Amino acid sequence: MNPFIRAIVLTMLLLVAVARAPAAPPAETMPPEKSVLPNGMTVILQEDHSSRVVSLSAFVKIGARHESGATAGVRYFLQQMLRRGTSRQTAQEIEGKLADIGAGMDVTVGDDYVELYATGGGPNTAFLVSLMGEVLLEPRFDPAEIEKARKDILSQLDGHNDHIRSWAYQSLRESLYQDVADQPFAYALPPIGRESSIQRIQKEHLLNYHRLYYVPNNTVLVAVGDFDTPQTLQQVRETFEGSQPRDLPKSFSTEFMEPSDYHLDVKERDVDAAWLLAGYRLPPASSSDAVPLRVVSALLGEGMGSLLYKDLRNREAIAYEAASTFTPRVYACELLIYLQTNPMEIDHAKERVFANIESLQTQSVSQADLRRAIEYASGTFALAHMRTRERAWHYALFESLGLGYEFDLHFAQKMRQVTAADVQRVCKQYLNCASFVLVMPSAL
Repeated sequence: MNPFIRAIVLTMLLLVAVARAPAAPPAETMPPEKSVLPNGMTVILQEDHSSRVVSLSAFVKIGARHESGATAGVRYFLQQMLRRGTSRQTAQEIEGKLADIGAGMDVTVGDDYVELYATGGGPNTAFLVSLMGEVLLEPRFDPAEIEKARKDILSQLDGHNDHIRSWAYQSLRESLYQDVADQPFAYALPPIGRESSIQRIQKEHLLNYHRLYYVPNNTVLVAVGDFDTPQTLQQVRETFEGSQPRDLPKSFSTEFMEPSDYHLDVKERDVDAAWLLAGYRLPPASSSDAVPLRVVSALLGEGMGSLLYKDLRNREAIAYEAASTFTPRVYACELLIYLQTNPMEIDHAKERVFANIESLQTQSVSQADLRRAIEYASGTFALAHMRTRERAWHYALFESLGLGYEFDLHFAQKMRQVTAADVQRVCKQYLNCASFVLVMPSAL
């Protein structure tokens, strides 16, 4: 065969083979894509084809600042009603449909948001989007179900009071977040409410909060998993297009009382060991100092290499437990230090906590300790993103905090840029006024 003709034939055969070849599979994980619907709803979608799972998270930006002492727990109460059926289906019918496809749906309540989330197989994305819209927009406020929810919440309150650290932490919040009239408010209010406020909440309160705040321009919807982005975005549009935006009411004041030197609240309970909790009110999550303060928490009490663990548990051997946590919030972040010790060692333990904080304020932290803290915080942050459920939650959280979902993608990098000078500066500026709660055995 003529070489020229042979080349043409081979080229044509190659083109036919390419045309018949199956399309290349999509990349396993795509970058998140953010859209804002005409009604103001924020939608963030991230395709991840590494598994056949999809997770959806809907954050409604209604926080503790939208409650008062009289309505404490109304957000939690309302979220429990989302689990008790809609205007179209009973709770049992919804649970049955979810069970049939191996999916699940539940609610959470945070300090600055409430959440409805669902997880299931990727092929069921359209069904889950539609069901979440129905549950969010059309909850059934049946009087009998309201009373059942009230009974359940009051029972949960009893259990909460039996958990010593949770009970002590709530006491700490009440002293840490007070208004200018010296009254606990906003983050001081227990998310689950108080017995008096839960007893007071009626159907009209639930209906009013739902009408005012469960609106599209106050909602962030995130989906992460095995789906097609354009198709899922269209499903979200169709599901929520009938929901109209609303001017949001002003939240209660968030002007906190200026902290004094320190506040100590001593309580007695039927316990064997003593608990000491120390809380520091910090700037909001939007502050540039929030990232260095997150590293400070890791330095002080996160992991076996942290300063408090090495000092109080290994060197001094006076604490059964010594740790810290950092909580990002819209109006005030928080550093919590907690330890459990022998009641006879409580003064010594408190002195060592102060000594470690003073050391960070007056001396440059060693590079070894700083690297460990950054690696620990970065590593635990990465582990908290292993599942689609966790990634969806983090995207929704940072978007709701006003930082944008992109903050999640760069958070570890920001922590790696924190220097010893940053640590010393923020410790000097913010770790001066603490609120303490000390729980001692009642027999002493």
